[in-house]
Amino acid sequence: LQSLDMRRFGAQLDKCDTVACMAGSNDLMLGPLPDRSGESIRSSSGGDETLFWDLAQEGRDQTNQFVESDGPVNAVRVFDFAMTISDMNNLVDLTAKSKDSKGRAYSAGVSNNGVYDRQRAVRRENDDEDRESIQTKHGKYEVQDIYFGTPHSRSGCLYQVSTMTVNGSMKLTFHPASPIVGEETNSKFADAFVDLLEKIANA
Repeated sequence: LQSLDMRRFGAQLDKCDTVACMAGSNDLMLGPLPDRSGESIRSSSGGDETLFWDLAQEGRDQTNQFVESDGPVNAVRVFDFAMTISDMNNLVDLTAKSKDSKGRAYSAGVSNNGVYDRQRAVRRENDDEDRESIQTKHGKYEVQDIYFGTPHSRSGCLYQVSTMTVNGSMKLTFHPASPIVGEETNSKFADAFVDLLEKIANA
């Protein structure tokens, strides 16, 4: 499930009668994957790194097809319609209270905010001019690191990773659902995650 920023496609179908949901997502159909394929790539003998890149390229192609077929417009309509007829906020609340899932709808999630200095600056009120990209250097001040965490305390995934690239370096925050996932388990997951990325980057 790939969640995307689709606010620009929101139409507010019910004219403010209910809380709008200007969000959307699309499903990437990937796999099946061989068991322990990531562990194989990380091993000293090395596995088949092409599996990693094949998945990345397939995800890119499916995303492009989704965008080019007006998928974002329809995805926002579906979510907004659901807010209107089914009280989606209550559904989230019930999921969070579930004794079976503990509010964990997915096993893992990655929020990647991309490259910091490719982001557009905040648009000022009544300002129609094009926004410039934000910069890491502002006079005598410099942004060196940014770490953030995607909120998922009530509902979300079991293992959450939030990342942004600053000054050519990817900053990773590992913040799983606690106390379901302990510190020791989280550390092992984080080490394996980073190890896999480093092996792919240096392949």
